[in-house]
Amino acid sequence: MPAPSILLLGASGYLGVPLLAEFLTHRSKFSRLAILTDESRKHKFEDAKAKGVELIIGSYLEPDSFKGFNTVLSLLGNHAMADQPSIIKACLAAKVTEFYPSEFGGDSSQGPVCRYTVASTLMPKSPSGARSFKIPEAWYTWNFVEQIVLASARWASTSSRIAFMDSW
Repeated sequence: MPAPSILLLGASGYLGVPLLAEFLTHRSKFSRLAILTDESRKHKFEDAKAKGVELIIGSYLEPDSFKGFNTVLSLLGNHAMADQPSIIKACLAAKVTEFYPSEFGGDSSQGPVCRYTVASTLMPKSPSGARSFKIPEAWYTWNFVEQIVLASARWASTSSRIAFMDSW
């Protein structure tokens, strides 16, 4: 199995910064590690670029931004919840096979945000109650925080650090 190619969305945010730091400690396990950003924000990632992280300058609404990546992790906050279905469509058009939707900024106390979550717009609820959806060559998970951050990693909120417990 080829090494994963990872593209991060929201890499400068609350979870993006420590997650990127942890990915960098395991950099050799990925064929590509990149951040999607736009021209006005690329200066935020000069240190990451110096450490071998690619900067993809583009829009998360354009399939070209995702070409060549098999895994996309979205760490975008509330501002992007309405765009998430379009981001997923762009990923599918680019043949991304694994997409982890943003849930970290989905503050359910903000009514308008709730109706834009991936689960309510694209994913049916299974009889077991799990919100997941599988299609050929691609998969999404509703419970990213439980399955990845809690099951595979430790989150130390006091130090804002994520550490993977298992290797890739």
